[in-house]
Amino acid sequence: MNKLMITLLSLIMMGMLWSEVTYSESLLQKANNGDAEAQYMIGECYARGEGVGMDHEEAANWYLLAAQQGHAEAQYRLGDFYKLGIGVEDNENEAEKWYRLAALQGHAIAQFQLGWCYFWGSGVAEDKKAALSWYRLSAEQNYPKAQYYLGKSYYNGEGAMQDNEEAYFWLLLAVADHDEDALHLLDTVQEKLNSSEQAQLLARAAAWLAKNKQ
Repeated sequence: MNKLMITLLSLIMMGMLWSEVTYSESLLQKANNGDAEAQYMIGECYARGEGVGMDHEEAANWYLLAAQQGHAEAQYRLGDFYKLGIGVEDNENEAEKWYRLAALQGHAIAQFQLGWCYFWGSGVAEDKKAALSWYRLSAEQNYPKAQYYLGKSYYNGEGAMQDNEEAYFWLLLAVADHDEDALHLLDTVQEKLNSSEQAQLLARAAAWLAKNKQ
């Protein structure tokens, strides 16, 4: 998948993952009084025209206020805006900066996006090993796209030694979350493993899901 397709995927996912929010004067007052969560929510309202006219530039302004106070979700959103040029001029360095701040707070999707930055050398020096590390942190938090990219990295030997068993394991987890890209690659990887190896990895994936999926 090329950089353009991944960027489009990020935009789609950003829309899918929006939480429910309602604009109100009381919310705006809290935001104006410096409440980071309220600032983030006002940004969400402007980003999708919820109770106000859609205004991505205004959304970016509110996200920035919240992000500067350490609000991880606002930092992640701001990273997306800079990556995609939404409401601000696209800027790889700023995108990487805000993804990193959110990722360091444990934000799973920001961790994946920071891995993407390292993989492609976007806003940071290309480093496939670092990309793999961030993909893993995200994947361990059940983010299916990170599980897919982690599996793909192991299959291609990018950032680590080529390992069909690790590839198969992480792809199984992604497939459990209905990731279609993972499903397609899983068939290819499966051909590299014998039935005993497949059975062991299926059992490992089932145990992992039982422990980590709530």
